[in-house]
Amino acid sequence: MPRRRPRVGQSVVDRTTWGAAGQPPDQFDLTFDNATFNYTYDPGGGAPRVSLLDLIVADAALPPPSVDAWAGLAQPPVIQCRNSTGAAAPLPPDFECSFTHPHRRWADVDERHEGDFQGLAKGMHQHVFRMDEFVLAEIEVAPGSPPVLESRWFARHVH
Repeated sequence: MPRRRPRVGQSVVDRTTWGAAGQPPDQFDLTFDNATFNYTYDPGGGAPRVSLLDLIVADAALPPPSVDAWAGLAQPPVIQCRNSTGAAAPLPPDFECSFTHPHRRWADVDERHEGDFQGLAKGMHQHVFRMDEFVLAEIEVAPGSPPVLESRWFARHVH
């Protein structure tokens, strides 16, 4: 399968409504599925997995901001989501989402001895964002003229 690359142009989440899947549970995990290149969650009770594409929708009233490729986007394997406000009928801004990933950097560099690195620091780093901050990016599914394009939601990855 070819590498799927996001294209320029992103949209923002509609903060006032849910998609076709309706309101999610107060706490759930979004899992990235490589086969569909999409996030899904298990609603429980033996029901089929729900797509993030069916959970949140783009806000048609706002023009999409322009970005370059993967700038500010992430594709972590699992994103934890929870109703952080305790609202009885929560909307996307009421949900806090988070994911962790390792950061790699050189630590304790001895500047007096060029190239004398004391160790590679590896540590987990957490990103937290609201559900209404997911980014809808158009991705190239198959190259060609014209290329086959689809839209998918991605997590924000801002430092």
